[in-house]
Amino acid sequence: MKSLAMVPWCVLLVLLFSACDEESRTALSELQRAVENSEQLTSGLQEMTRTIEEMDSTNGEPVETINFRELRGLLPETLPGMERVDLEGANQTVGGVSIANAKATFQNESRGRLTVEVTDMGGMGGLAALGMGMLMMEIDRESMHGYERTRDYNGHRMYEQWEGQRERGEVTVVVARRFAVKAEGRNVPMETILASVEAINLGTLAGMK
Repeated sequence: MKSLAMVPWCVLLVLLFSACDEESRTALSELQRAVENSEQLTSGLQEMTRTIEEMDSTNGEPVETINFRELRGLLPETLPGMERVDLEGANQTVGGVSIANAKATFQNESRGRLTVEVTDMGGMGGLAALGMGMLMMEIDRESMHGYERTRDYNGHRMYEQWEGQRERGEVTVVVARRFAVKAEGRNVPMETILASVEAINLGTLAGMK
């Protein structure tokens, strides 16, 4: 008979699950979720460690951020069923840290509202990528009310969250470990939120690094 130490934890949990009563099964299910969350956390921490190593290799020196007008030019002019009602941008330096941001706001006739923005965090150096390290976690959750997940999107890392009852969604994409593309919408379908991100040429954005 094989030693239990040689049995993968997931197989062991299945064996225990089949042999337990309802109360014990509930406890084992909670244990399994805790293990899965631990694996996700480990993945995020590994990404943070790689970022810290990159910071060490470059002495953590910040780089000059792009002029917000270049970022603003990447934002979509139109979205399906929505009208652009505002377009703004700024380069800011606070405490010696520089960032650039451009944002477009859209509305529809049903009071739906969506904002999509592009941020250059290059002025924050490795700290920017460090803050995005948690997006490297593997997240995949669903319920009757919505979902939350991370996935690869055209070679970049994407985070999605959708709340069906509130018709609220959020999408964030990290590009070249320096730029963040973020879209948030209320009273609009998730397809429109994703379309606002798809309208941005991420290849062009990555080339601005």
